[in-house]
Amino acid sequence: IKLEPKEAQIEFITKPEKALIQIDGQYIGKSPIKVTLTPFQEHSYIVSINGFKTSKGNIKPDADEQKQLHLELKSKKGTVFISTVPKEAKLYIDGKLQTKSSGSFVLTDMKHSLVVKANGYVTQKKQINVMNYSKNVQVILSRDAKTARNRTSNTSVNTRKNITSNKTPINTVSDYINKAGQKMILIHPATFKMGSAKNVIGRRSNERLHSVEINYAYYLSEKEISNSQFKQFKAAHYSGMSLGQSLDRAQQPVVNISWDEAAEFANWLSKKEGLDPFYKKNKGRMQARNLTKKVNGYRLPFESEWAYAARGKNQKKYPWNGSFPPPDMSGNFADESVRTKLAQFIEGYNDQHKVAAPVGSYKKNASGFYDMGGNVSEWCQDYYSPTSTYLASRVIVNPTGPKKGTHHVVRDSSWRDASITELRLSYRNYSKNKANDLGFRLARYAQ
Repeated sequence: IKLEPKEAQIEFITKPEKALIQIDGQYIGKSPIKVTLTPFQEHSYIVSINGFKTSKGNIKPDADEQKQLHLELKSKKGTVFISTVPKEAKLYIDGKLQTKSSGSFVLTDMKHSLVVKANGYVTQKKQINVMNYSKNVQVILSRDAKTARNRTSNTSVNTRKNITSNKTPINTVSDYINKAGQKMILIHPATFKMGSAKNVIGRRSNERLHSVEINYAYYLSEKEISNSQFKQFKAAHYSGMSLGQSLDRAQQPVVNISWDEAAEFANWLSKKEGLDPFYKKNKGRMQARNLTKKVNGYRLPFESEWAYAARGKNQKKYPWNGSFPPPDMSGNFADESVRTKLAQFIEGYNDQHKVAAPVGSYKKNASGFYDMGGNVSEWCQDYYSPTSTYLASRVIVNPTGPKKGTHHVVRDSSWRDASITELRLSYRNYSKNKANDLGFRLARYAQ
């Protein structure tokens, strides 16, 4: 007499409940559920539910085994970049008031409700479905009719003074995060000095000292554009390698791109956010549509905009405080690690990176910007001119550079630089070709 082994009874209990259960590739039902299995055989199972990571495994039960299999599924999460306007707005996620109204939020991969409120503004509600990758959400509140009628004349005057536009100006908002995941910092109008005095050590002849006024507010990206951000636009881009190290890691600044490719990225992001593209293509090359109008789309920064963000009104000489050479970890320059690789290096200096570092790896400057000094050099909007006709007694208002040219201005030192000339914030360079230490950051008019 041959006895048959009695079947096993396995109960699948999951947290959360109502997860989908598959046994040996066949759908069985939702948890909690008791399943009859053939003993002494290996069975595969798959447990899944929206918003949580799928759990897979195998089980080989004994005859007449009675067992509860407890499975706690890990929530699937994604980072959401939320920016709200005005800055005093209050943000509620799933009914809970958040401690900040703008920034990055890690949420489970499921639907969430957003509510944004501010006194004097119309409340907005949004439903977002978080995936396990970065997402950008911008909520701009509009003033209610009563508040709009009661706006003071002073506010209107200041708005007209600070924003020059061919369109009716709207409220200039504070810092925000754009749809590429880049924080844009608001910079107010200012008058300041560009260039350097003749007695400055390391000064070049193309750094003639002159006064500049920027009479409009503008935004500049907090960090250099990274590989991961650029590849949202051009997935096949490869930043390459140098000194046996990769330049193509996700958070390293994108390099080996031309000025035109940087402009194309700016247009792509403008269209993504419903802004007017700043550039147009003419005979295969990108060019500004109109430098006399404040087109609201993304663009490369004018040299004066870059210089003010980097140096401020006090004409800061170096990216760090003090004199040359820099203290360790002041920025990503040619340090001791490239002693045998590059012709120049800063003796005794260490920044922990042989080539480009992840964007934002070092201390930000007084204006809140990272890597304005080191990491990679940066394309500017202006065509380059080596000489200047600026007069010391004259203030140049909103300079945009020469109308025509072959090369574009390049500002900032890079991981390849080590001399006192290159590491000064007034250092000016130019290029018409891509390079493995040349990237960019974005700007746009505040409108």
